Amino acid sequence: MNYSTKFVQFLILICLINSCSNQSAPEQPQKFLPDILSTSAVEYGITFSPSGDSCFFVRHNGQWGKRNNPPSSIYLTTSKNGQWSEPTLASFSNEETDDGDVFISPDGSSLFFTSNRDYPDKKGKGADIWKIDKNNGQWGSPYPLDSLINSPNTEYSPVTNKRGDLYFAAIRKEGIGQGDIYVAKIQSNGEYSSPELIENVSTEHGEWNVFVEPENKWLILESSGRPEGRSGYGDLYYYKNENGDWQEPVHLESVNTTGSELNVRIGPEGKYLFYACSYTLDSADVDILRVPLNMILETNSGSKD
Repeated sequence: MNYSTKFVQFLILICLINSCSNQSAPEQPQKFLPDILSTSAVEYGITFSPSGDSCFFVRHNGQWGKRNNPPSSIYLTTSKNGQWSEPTLASFSNEETDDGDVFISPDGSSLFFTSNRDYPDKKGKGADIWKIDKNNGQWGSPYPLDSLINSPNTEYSPVTNKRGDLYFAAIRKEGIGQGDIYVAKIQSNGEYSSPELIENVSTEHGEWNVFVEPENKWLILESSGRPEGRSGYGDLYYYKNENGDWQEPVHLESVNTTGSELNVRIGPEGKYLFYACSYTLDSADVDILRVPLNMILETNSGSKD
């Protein structure tokens, strides 16, 4: 064997080592749009249009987890030729009421958010779920869902699957813990059924900020107070759906920190999982991070669901 042959074999060996190293090293969570969207303020609750060229998110200039924070507002940023615009206040939000948990339905026809704003027949002082319909490519005016969904207490994190069923978290007298997960199924007339408590994902602890995969294959929620949790606020837990039953939760150790993780979303084309992270307790810097979706699914469900 001559020296040139040995040198070629050496190069092949180095390439194989590098290839194996790249495959085994999982990608770490990354800030999404630093200095545009993920700034020194508190940002969370991102949602994308189906085309991926616009997104809404929530921001306030306070400190995470404090009761005396300024109101949260919803902002919009758009992308043109790969460049994202400076965020502007969404037309349906304001700086006086507390708006949050914004979500665009999988088909792009509806937008949901929560707000403590007043309206006729409002019951209680907590946040309620509001909806905006899209007609002829334009968003209409926001309106609150009826009293079947909005209770005198507080509703959080409205999301829908592809069918149109509404999942959300709420604090209610019939609940199991500090906060619980409910589903209101869409009916043939377009109305929602009475919300049902999802007992096998709700616990005596607190469950908040749910997200359901559009085909109902899995859901991820934020839960606080569970014994394996790393945070005094909340960690992310993954539930796989098998034949209509939500399986045992998986604590997402690869993304959970000593801070708070919440408000999971799937990004455009289903490539990334987005979520908010406070890094530590009482942080003034809460950012929106992203991590490859396949990494989460392969690690925790054994498949690319």
